[in-house]
Amino acid sequence: MKEWYKKRGKYTHLNLLCEISETHAESDYKNYYRMNEQLFIELLIKITPYLTRNTVMRDCLWVEERLALTLRFLATGQAFKDMKISFIISPSAISQFVIEICETLICVLQDYMKVSQTLKCVLFKLFLL
Repeated sequence: MKEWYKKRGKYTHLNLLCEISETHAESDYKNYYRMNEQLFIELLIKITPYLTRNTVMRDCLWVEERLALTLRFLATGQAFKDMKISFIISPSAISQFVIEICETLICVLQDYMKVSQTLKCVLFKLFLL
């Protein structure tokens, strides 16, 4: 593991976004995520039960961080290899998290969108809906 990956807690973009949130700079927050903080929190609350992990081996990425990087990817389409710098997460981990969060969002938000019967069957198998 690269040495600078170990300093994720210190250098991650979430520290800056927390400060933006605390200073009530809502337009900056909305510009970054393409949604306001309240909606971000609502999504976070909906997906957290599906994604919470406990591990003894190492610190697992918070659900908030995984949601943040997924929303940022969806908002910008930025390459995973470029996102690794601002999120301090390897591109391979980012790709896994984006897929995981998108699948979970589809599952928890299916009442708000049209979902094909085939996709519902897949979601049922994945999440035992």
